[in-house]
Amino acid sequence: MSNGSPPPFSRPRRQRYTQMGGASPMNGRFRTPPKFDGVHLLEEDAGTRKILCCMTVYNEPAPAVIVSLYALFRNLVCLRRNAEGFRDSEFSVCIIVDGVDRLSGSARRLFSHLGFLTDRADFEIDAMVMRRRVLRLKDIEAQLNSLSEGEGINRVWVDNLRDSLEAGGDPGVGFSLEDAGTGLEVLLGLKRENRGKLDSHWWFFAVICGKIRPDYCVQIDAGTTPRQDAVFNLYRFFEGNPRAGAAASMILISRTRAPFALLRAWQFGDVLCQRLLGWPAEVLTGYLSVVPGQFSFLRLRAVLGETPGQEAPDRLPCAHPAKVPASNYFRGLGRLDAFQSTMFLAEDRILGFEIISRPQNLWKLVYVPSAISVTDPCESLGELLQQRRRWNNSEFACNLWFLANIRSLIDSQKRLGDRALLLFRAPILLITCVLEYTLPALSIVFALVLSETCKVCGGFPAELCALAGFLAEALAALSLMQIVFFSLERFRSVIKSLFCMTGTVQVALFAFAILLLFRNGGVLGNSLLFAAIVATEFFSGLLLASMHSKNAFAGFARVALPFFLLHPMMEVQLRTYAFCNFHDLSWGTKGRKKDEDGENRKARHQASARYFRILFLALWVATNTALAGWSYHLSMVGRFRLFNLFLSLVGILTLLRMLGGGTTYVRNFISRT
Repeated sequence: MSNGSPPPFSRPRRQRYTQMGGASPMNGRFRTPPKFDGVHLLEEDAGTRKILCCMTVYNEPAPAVIVSLYALFRNLVCLRRNAEGFRDSEFSVCIIVDGVDRLSGSARRLFSHLGFLTDRADFEIDAMVMRRRVLRLKDIEAQLNSLSEGEGINRVWVDNLRDSLEAGGDPGVGFSLEDAGTGLEVLLGLKRENRGKLDSHWWFFAVICGKIRPDYCVQIDAGTTPRQDAVFNLYRFFEGNPRAGAAASMILISRTRAPFALLRAWQFGDVLCQRLLGWPAEVLTGYLSVVPGQFSFLRLRAVLGETPGQEAPDRLPCAHPAKVPASNYFRGLGRLDAFQSTMFLAEDRILGFEIISRPQNLWKLVYVPSAISVTDPCESLGELLQQRRRWNNSEFACNLWFLANIRSLIDSQKRLGDRALLLFRAPILLITCVLEYTLPALSIVFALVLSETCKVCGGFPAELCALAGFLAEALAALSLMQIVFFSLERFRSVIKSLFCMTGTVQVALFAFAILLLFRNGGVLGNSLLFAAIVATEFFSGLLLASMHSKNAFAGFARVALPFFLLHPMMEVQLRTYAFCNFHDLSWGTKGRKKDEDGENRKARHQASARYFRILFLALWVATNTALAGWSYHLSMVGRFRLFNLFLSLVGILTLLRMLGGGTTYVRNFISRT
């Protein structure tokens, strides 16, 4: 694929073996990074790298790693061609393997073929082994081609790379692989034990960045494929905006070509709507709630707690732990209560909050939609349930934490405009939390009221109305059964069957309710408001997708109809499952090494989490039951106060999302012209 000139050396640099002793910090405190033999491996040319990428690997297969390396190589070429004076030596990739015994067989063979692993000693280590190689484009292409031709290839990773290549690029950004340059420097860190992604980030920020001292850090998951100009667009934005501390990018999932892949179609629509409408609205209201670890850009000085314009520090981040945002970010490695552990289920929500909550803060969290990347979706319902359990519970806990600490957060902002935006953000988060908390009650009342309405509805065949009424009563019963079975861990197969059954009934009733809107507005209160909300969300998503790119518009248009039919059902059921398992602090498919303090400490922590879940679940069920009963009573006497209030709140959030998305893309269009 490449016909450029070869690099000035034909052999990899001499392998250097590095032992890192010691363990990671606990209780949120930085420990002094361990001294180890071969420290020159990280200190060579320290301070000369501008961008250092961190790729965390657990048990992902070789295709996930190689497609990400290939995509990053393309980004390096784009940087060298478009960023004035940028050299290959200023861009490096650091791969951290979370537990050498958890490394997949295909990934182990890949690293051996690339020259990182040479003998058995690579797996007989104390805490970490660090290796370094400079990979040429033909090395990566050879592995990519061999993997694509191999047996049992997971097509998801190939789809990711295909979609990122088809996404094209900014017309004003030049790109060509004709000149592959000297190569891509890759550092491989092998951790002996599996201690989780947060521990890998500690090694990256506290040890590796402490020695290399790059200007910017990129977080990327194995399997994520950024478009060739993604890193350049982020780099250019940060160079022109000295107050930007951390940035989220436009992360999409690979598109589906199958006409009936409803699960993947809903995920594509949900992710795209969040990127087109949700995140721009958060930026507009002053607080971006997440800096996603799938692909994000960080200024190291913001992570170290320095102020904009201050001279770059020549010290490790452990020097002043109380003043460093990362110190609170890494408190998740220590002992936490059940609520804080829930917050850290999606740790990428914590770091951004810590960056902007420092005293006299001047940093901003930004969103750069021109930096496009593609990542893998959940392939099964069970995987989606576990993923959204972590995301939804962490989001809810972090929003409550934000509201509880809003006063100190506002006081930490140095500028009056930043304080006003955060003050404006607080009631929006409160509305969001209330709606998420009361979704089961609203779903049950909707079913009961629709059942009563079907008994007297006109203009439709009597058989259709009777069937709709029966389904509505069945939905109310299924909603109550869900709360019971979702709370019981031993009925995995029943949970999936119940999820699919309830979802089918909800989609059918939602479609029937839309038909009833203009014949019986009492079903949903203000039918015109409901229709306006649905139409606004639908057409604003299509409009913003067309403004973003042709591929985004084509992908969204393909899944728009099934997405909006499935979205109310998926939102209600995924939130219900998440709240019913509020005590579950696991990552689902990913394991963690047992705590060094033994099984007793682990058992005590689980008991505390279960006790917290019992209290939360009891309060949540009691509140929703009382709210459902009160709302149903009002509905029977002809007053739809709860539905009108619910629709009004949803309408406010929809208008904010549309305003945020429109403002972001109009601003980008003006800046381009």
